[in-house]
Amino acid sequence: MNYKINHIAQLIGRHRSTVYRELKRCPANQYIAQDTQEVANQSARHKGRKPKHTTKLLEDIQGKLDRTWSPTQIIGRDYQGKRFFKSIYKWIY
Repeated sequence: MNYKINHIAQLIGRHRSTVYRELKRCPANQYIAQDTQEVANQSARHKGRKPKHTTKLLEDIQGKLDRTWSPTQIIGRDYQGKRFFKSIYKWIY
């Protein structure tokens, strides 16, 4: 059966734009709710904020702290222009 989007939206009690968005996420021509949800869940796993500092950077800073460098020395020498002076202090304390 080929229902219009407006009719489907009325039947399920949703706005037509919601139905359009749901159909848009559908990977195939035929809508299968479970498959579409699975694709959405896979995509959602890759979302999120990227880390500010790389593992290599943190290891480098930790190594310098272990050698009793102060945060000021670390920033002043190798990371001039980067703004994470406060981050190092938060990390220490």
